[in-house]
Amino acid sequence: MTLRAKPIFRVHQHESRESWIEIAYWSNDDGMPMDLFGLDLPQGTTFEKAQEVAAFLRENIEYFTYTKTT
Repeated sequence: MTLRAKPIFRVHQHESRESWIEIAYWSNDDGMPMDLFGLDLPQGTTFEKAQEVAAFLRENIEYFTYTKTT
C-alpha cells in the first residue's frame, strides 16, 4: 500500500553540530507512519546552507510517498 502526504522540511543539528533535515507531514490523518524520516547532509554543511536546501525542497517537492513492502 502506498501513502502520500504533503511534507514539511525542518532543519536540525546533531550534538556534533552537523545539520540534517527532518521530513514531517502536514497531517497525521492520512495514515502516514509516525516514524521519523530525515536527510543527513554532507559533513561541514552550515546551518544556513541546510536552510537553503530545505527551502528548495519546500518549493519543489509536493508530496512524500511511503510504500510499505513487508
